[in-house]
Amino acid sequence: MALSTSKHLGRLSWVSLFALGAAAQTRGQESDWLRHFRIGASAGLNIKTDFRSSGTFPVTGSNPGAAVAGINHIYDNGYVKLDATCDAAPPGGPTQTTNFSYTDPTQYDAGANTLSYQGTKSFTLNGVTENKLNDQPDLGFDLAYGSTIRVWSHVALGWEFGFNMNILGPTDHTPMSGSALVARHQYDTSGVDPANFPPANTPGNSTGGGSPSINDTPTDLGDVSSNGTVTGSRSLDATLYNFRLGPQLRWEFFPRWTLNASAGVAFSILDAQYTFNEQLALANGTTARNRGKFGATEFSVGGFAGVVFMYDTGNNWEPYLGAHFMSMQDMKAAKAGRSANLDVSSTVLISAGINWTF
Repeated sequence: MALSTSKHLGRLSWVSLFALGAAAQTRGQESDWLRHFRIGASAGLNIKTDFRSSGTFPVTGSNPGAAVAGINHIYDNGYVKLDATCDAAPPGGPTQTTNFSYTDPTQYDAGANTLSYQGTKSFTLNGVTENKLNDQPDLGFDLAYGSTIRVWSHVALGWEFGFNMNILGPTDHTPMSGSALVARHQYDTSGVDPANFPPANTPGNSTGGGSPSINDTPTDLGDVSSNGTVTGSRSLDATLYNFRLGPQLRWEFFPRWTLNASAGVAFSILDAQYTFNEQLALANGTTARNRGKFGATEFSVGGFAGVVFMYDTGNNWEPYLGAHFMSMQDMKAAKAGRSANLDVSSTVLISAGINWTF
């Protein structure tokens, strides 16, 4: 719904309320003001989420860094980190570290006295990955307060303000394909007897003593490109707040049974957190983890129409069942090539609970 159209709806709603208020002033004591408060559970239907990913992304689980000494290097298949001595060099020798580990036995070449690593720097998707989800029902609760301005035999005219909150949790598991930029580093292990070299998957010794040490300056073998796939999840943990205001018509169509009909303007707030937890599987045989999250707050305007059926128990409280149709502008959570677009142009909110009149 265009913003200009929503503004017109807002003006019309306020004009309606003003006219109804004027009618109440001229009515005198013809009837009492009948107020009502409604509370119940809610389920949101037809709320669609479109997850999209495109571009080049950094990889959080890998940080090979520059091919220099004195820093931590985190690879897809191991790490070479500073030890407690900050990789102090022995007299007349190069800086060394005991704090290293590797995951695959083939990384260590005893004959060549080398230890090789690979670390993914970034991942580029092949085109745009898109997946539309219709996550439902989205549970929450519904509140409403209103008042009657004019009463006839079985019909009453008034106004109502409503509030609705729903929790959304759509999750996308669509695999994605692309290519990764991978750094290749190699370390000199000539100072370690192959018989004493730690086997694969041995945790590094961070103390700097009592363990074999290697030269902590890597040789840069150059970056390479490797095809691969991304699996895992992208999810939206969101709360959708809806506010609505408009005139209301109450009709007692059968003894003890009434129908409330209302329409007017609506305003929505989306409070969302986008989370991704992915794993890259590359053709070179290595894997890398990629995790992260970001938040977003979005606003939207539109209109609504709704009906509520109630049964009068005779004790000022009524069980009710209602449905509201809301047409709102789309909202989204987006950052750096990732987005979750929320289609709320034809949302249906079903609610049930208790209505009090006073």
